[in-house]
Amino acid sequence: MKEDTKLKSIKWAATALIIVATASRAFEEHNLDLVAGAAGTFLWLVAAYKMRESALFLVNAVCLGFLLYGVAKIVV
Repeated sequence: MKEDTKLKSIKWAATALIIVATASRAFEEHNLDLVAGAAGTFLWLVAAYKMRESALFLVNAVCLGFLLYGVAKIVV
């Protein structure tokens, strides 16, 4: 796969997961919201790194920290 195609795939997968997380939040499926949100945010973090977008990287790094805290509360 070309790098551009890989990056597009990462961004679309991340977007799909964020949409799933948002829909899950609306329907009060909080566990799915946290897990899908964390996965999507992580993929956007990877995409931001590859694109060298520092603002996008920062917002996703901070949000991922909050989401992983939420996931840890579910697991523990």
